[in-house]
Amino acid sequence: MYDISFLKRARELCDQYGVLLIFDEVATGFGRTGNRFVADLVLPDILVLGKALTGGYIGHAATIANEKVYHAFYGDDPEKALMHGPTFMGNAIACSVALKSVELFENENYMDKIEKIEAITRREMSGLKDDRIADVRMMGGCVCVEVKDPKTLEATRNTPTPAASSPAPSSTTSTPWSPTSSPRPNCYKSSTP
Repeated sequence: MYDISFLKRARELCDQYGVLLIFDEVATGFGRTGNRFVADLVLPDILVLGKALTGGYIGHAATIANEKVYHAFYGDDPEKALMHGPTFMGNAIACSVALKSVELFENENYMDKIEKIEAITRREMSGLKDDRIADVRMMGGCVCVEVKDPKTLEATRNTPTPAASSPAPSSTTSTPWSPTSSPRPNCYKSSTP
């Protein structure tokens, strides 16, 4: 997770050397970083969106380009065409869901909600101290815990989490799941053996 000053400098260097700046905001767009998009702070040439575009209900993505990039591919000459065939291209249902998701994002004050999430996260993470931690950075709902030695992470890869070591709930259990109850019920359990 980079500081905005890094991205501003990247923008300057891309302009200086004629390189396209591309932001992949598939996982970070729609407020995840505390801004609607990081592209609201530093304008890229190409912006890629997904996941939150439909609120996670259906696969859908968008690639947004500035006019310079758009006009580089616009025309009847097949040599200029950007040949692509995304899986969900032209899916009317996905487009409808995306429009409704964007409408909800704008009308339901999601940026205020994300601001509250960030405040709670900052409060809860403020006491996180360990000799192995180099830095803790937060933007919106994103948290980055940087460790001093990558080997620290290798040790955790084979350590089971409490949820992974707990027995799975019975498929006949009707108790609703909550963030404090672990593990989450397997809602997608197959009915066939």
